[in-house]
Amino acid sequence: MKILVTGGAGFIGSNLVDYFLSQGHKVVCLDDLSTGFKKNIEHNFDNSNFTFIEGDIRDPETCRLATED
Repeated sequence: MKILVTGGAGFIGSNLVDYFLSQGHKVVCLDDLSTGFKKNIEHNFDNSNFTFIEGDIRDPETCRLATED
């Protein structure tokens, strides 16, 4: 399953990302880093099931990119 986690670099979102990856899912993390931190998710950058998109969910093009496939 492919899962989109918005706010994925925040405390709660990063824990959701880790959980879903540990269950074998593909995870797209969308965060504008206004309150989240890359350090919360950087340990996942080398995981082929993880994609990070830095952007705002209010931007239609960013949403389209995050929900492809």
